[in-house]
Amino acid sequence: MKKEIPLKLSIIYTDLSLGGIQRKIVDLLNYIDKNQLDQVIQPEVILRWKTEFNLIPNLSTKKFKIYYPPRIFPFPRRRMSFLFNIIRRFIINPPDIILTHVFSSSMRAIPLARILFGKKVKIIISQDNIFSYENNRWYEKLFVSPIYSMANKIIVQTETSKNDLVKNWKINKNKIEVIPNWSRKMGKNVKKIRNTDLVYCGRFEDQKNLLRLLGICKLLVQKNNDLKVKIIGSGRQELSLKKFVLNNQLDHNILFVSPTNQVEKHLVDSKIFVLTSRFEGQPMALLEAMSCCCVPIITDFPGAREYIKNKENGYIAKTDEIFVKYVESCLKNDNILEKLSSKAKLSVLENYSEKNIQKYVDLIVR
Repeated sequence: MKKEIPLKLSIIYTDLSLGGIQRKIVDLLNYIDKNQLDQVIQPEVILRWKTEFNLIPNLSTKKFKIYYPPRIFPFPRRRMSFLFNIIRRFIINPPDIILTHVFSSSMRAIPLARILFGKKVKIIISQDNIFSYENNRWYEKLFVSPIYSMANKIIVQTETSKNDLVKNWKINKNKIEVIPNWSRKMGKNVKKIRNTDLVYCGRFEDQKNLLRLLGICKLLVQKNNDLKVKIIGSGRQELSLKKFVLNNQLDHNILFVSPTNQVEKHLVDSKIFVLTSRFEGQPMALLEAMSCCCVPIITDFPGAREYIKNKENGYIAKTDEIFVKYVESCLKNDNILEKLSSKAKLSVLENYSEKNIQKYVDLIVR
């Protein structure tokens, strides 16, 4: 019997640093390795740059190749080196399938792939955010419809994100598949006694609205001087966030933790996961925290109500005052905390397990 040749998959993104998309790429590679799917799919990862902190230690194998561009261009022109890296890999190892993530990668890889390979290559876009909130530059608005229309399929995580692409960008709804995110962390070492009251894990960027979170923490500390908060991550707003903490005498309450590949140990030691984002696709960090029995308390950003049911498996707060009220009710009432934490984990087990990774795989190979 003739052995089937594996499909060559090119996964294209900027980096493997801290972030939900990076986590998804690592999870997909680990899932392929764990289930011996490399006999069906042969992936490689094409990146824009290598960061000091990255998720590569979380990979279960080194057999899948990761390609960075050579430093032949000055730093400010790294977009050119990213494009060069894509061209080089497409020529050396022509893919059968391309999986790009969000517009920044898609706008470079997709037109090039269609020029080089025509309809022979299958193109899948994972749009891991609500497009209209993330992309506001004029050229993004100009090119999104023609570029996204070149894809065979577009994956989004929520109906909110799908509706945005259909209504605002005129993308054919039949091209769009809603596949929710997942958590591969299931909190096996969950503690009964948790020492951290609030935890956040993610990037320190404007989208995450962390100054609002620190303002909420300030209100909470005024009522509970023993409040313990961990802020895990890094990003462009790190200095301004730390300055806010010092200026408001919150350094006794708020601890900044550098990005880590061992984030689960912080989650299982925390009671509440907090998120004040302006917008999200479907946060991987949130699902991982829920799977570790952290109660999610979040702001009412678009699409949130598709996976957080207010007062059932977490809280959604419209104002800072309500946010403070929800945190206080959890910290003061162990029964509420235990009930919501159990419901949070159960909702991940039932709806956001690694079965959703298999849906990605099915879309790739079919």
